[in-house]
Amino acid sequence: MTPDAVFALHVFDPHAERAALQRALARIDSPWLGLCAARGRGHLWRLKRLLGEMVAQWDSDGESEPPDDIRRLVTDATTWLISELAEPVGALWLTVDRPSPGVWSSLAGTVEELVREVGPHLGGVMLIAQPSPRLRSVAGQAPAAHDLTYSLGACALADVGPATLPAGDLEAARALYRPLLDRMRQRAGVSPPRPLARDLSLCLDALGDLEQYAGHLGDALTAYEASLAIARRMVAGETAPGAKRDLAVSLENVGGMYLRLDRLDEAETAYAEALALTRALVDESGHTPELLQDLSISLDRVGTLHFQRGRLRIALQSFEESHRLRWRRFNTLGPTAETLFDLCISLSKVGDVHRRAGSLTAALAAYRQSLTLARRSLMRFGDALDVRLQLTADLASVGEVCLRLGRLDEAMVAQEECLQLSRALVEAFDETPDAVHDLAVCLDNVGDARLRTGRRESAREAYEEALALRRRMVEALGETPETLRDVSLSLDRLGEMALRLGRLGDAQAAYHESMALARRRLDRFGVTHEALRDLSVSLENVGEVALRLGRIVDARAAFDEALAIGRRLAEAVGANAETRRDLATTLEHVGRASLRAGEVDEATTALLEVLRIRRALQAAFGDTPETLAGLGRSLERLGQAGLLSGDLEGARAYIVESLAVRSSALERFGPARRIVSELAVALRLTGDVEAALGEGAQALAAYDEARTHLDDLRAQWGELPDTLAELCRVHLGRARVRRWMPVTGDTAPDRRAAAEVLDRLTDLEGEPGPPLIADLRRSLAALEAPEAG
Repeated sequence: MTPDAVFALHVFDPHAERAALQRALARIDSPWLGLCAARGRGHLWRLKRLLGEMVAQWDSDGESEPPDDIRRLVTDATTWLISELAEPVGALWLTVDRPSPGVWSSLAGTVEELVREVGPHLGGVMLIAQPSPRLRSVAGQAPAAHDLTYSLGACALADVGPATLPAGDLEAARALYRPLLDRMRQRAGVSPPRPLARDLSLCLDALGDLEQYAGHLGDALTAYEASLAIARRMVAGETAPGAKRDLAVSLENVGGMYLRLDRLDEAETAYAEALALTRALVDESGHTPELLQDLSISLDRVGTLHFQRGRLRIALQSFEESHRLRWRRFNTLGPTAETLFDLCISLSKVGDVHRRAGSLTAALAAYRQSLTLARRSLMRFGDALDVRLQLTADLASVGEVCLRLGRLDEAMVAQEECLQLSRALVEAFDETPDAVHDLAVCLDNVGDARLRTGRRESAREAYEEALALRRRMVEALGETPETLRDVSLSLDRLGEMALRLGRLGDAQAAYHESMALARRRLDRFGVTHEALRDLSVSLENVGEVALRLGRIVDARAAFDEALAIGRRLAEAVGANAETRRDLATTLEHVGRASLRAGEVDEATTALLEVLRIRRALQAAFGDTPETLAGLGRSLERLGQAGLLSGDLEGARAYIVESLAVRSSALERFGPARRIVSELAVALRLTGDVEAALGEGAQALAAYDEARTHLDDLRAQWGELPDTLAELCRVHLGRARVRRWMPVTGDTAPDRRAAAEVLDRLTDLEGEPGPPLIADLRRSLAALEAPEAG
């Protein structure tokens, strides 16, 4: 048997809105029934009628789970079509739209019966469904004489991408696509009729999806570009709206690959052409709900590109226009599961832009509105996977923004609910990769919130559970760019926590493993912007631990390699906001290491370049928490370099400007922990430079204000190492000033306070502790020496 036809049967979740089902039915012949349609279009209408009867029955009965009906529909429709077709069907693609746990439970029995009864008629079967132990067992029940190629996960056929395909099944899917694609090309010839050409184009798109997820980005782009070439030829041959829409979709696929391959200008060109085509279709054919949906999706992709390039204002305009279109569809079609879900998507994107721009109140409002709509959809239309995932994402975003706003109780409530829902999803869908990934992200967020509220051990448990989940995904799916990156990011989080708590050995182990995974990802899957950037971040983390351990040479080696990567990316990708921010961060690390090594001139050169970049970012994007934090830090580093070089007036100018920047951040964005901590550092440095200039009263006033802020942080956030170290520096600075001031020369109170804080810091860090503790002890010992007259 050499089958060359493909038949797709969709089983729909009865919870879905009837109008959404009918729209999906109208598209059922578009991707995979083209070859069947060539033999007799009546088959399609018979199938649609059967599906329509099922929809009507579900609607009238109000039953949520009709397993018998689903089984009858699948078996009867499939058997009938096979008996009517003149040639055997090549492969059965069974897909499920908007799944719910009940549908999955009934589907397993349906598939068992289907394989047993109609399997002998098939050349191959591919199941597109969420993986579960029962569904996996179906493979062993296929007739031995037939090739049962199955893949458990959602694929391009279900319009959600192959993100849940296990690694072994990815290869099975690719093995099925390629022979099918070869046969379709042979039949198509040089000038195939439009139906066959369109099937060929869509098959190439599906292959591109699989290649992309498997990490074969070059092969994915080749498939998408071949599909795009076919779509262009079809548009040249006719003016039907469908041909233009297919071309727009192909352009968006190609644009997405250009985006992943860092070819941002080409991505922007492809997205712009797709958007122009979609706008033209709307103008020609009217503002139908379907075309408005296409236009909103195209606007989302354009907005995402601008968001990635740091063009926040333009990105917001695109997302807000998309949101207005979705409200228009909502008003036309009414509150359906689809229209509510689409509104959630656009609101979340608007919230993302506001969050990056520092408009946290506006971001929180958008996320909460999306959250409200997601809850409304679940209450009215029942359980659906995409809505539950959106609900958890909104809760995570609300929790993160509340955390940044200092609303700790609200943050914890949102993150804990998110964790509860994520665990339920994993249980309901048998640990699909997507559900496990979302659970791991949720655990990271919960860990962040617990850490900020002083629950350190509980935070560590959350981070370690997330890491364990991600390691299991590597075992289940194999090494892909996504699984390796997830484990690396989880290790980075554990390393960061260990670093903050002074556990330098643990931090070093986590960061070195993360760096090894980043290098392995590059070696196995090739060079991309994301992979290079992740390696650069890992190198900076490794260098940071080395710096704190006093290994200056090792730190410089790591920072220098990271800097070379940063300059390479800036040259290849262009000086966009992300590459400039990354380059400034790496140069700052180089400057810090140079200062520790006593190389003040080299440090100053690096830090001046950092300052130029950060002033340009502030001019481009305005005063956001990120731009102000970076600018203040650059000014402080240059002030420290001035103090070391003896340029006291220059140091004072930098420090004074930094203090103004930190004060502005507090006034504009409120007393978040990071903002208050950075203000305290600027005040302490102000005290240092005033003391160096002999201005004792001004120095003490700055130290006193810094101490007030640090005491507040200690009371609210607990005894974190960075807070204690800064408080010790403040007390040491006060003691130095009092030592030479004639009226207030008693240093004993500040020396005692410094010693108490240092002992507490040592308890946290452990013995012998990082070099920082030894430096502080030497400073304290110098103050306790006999005082000169």
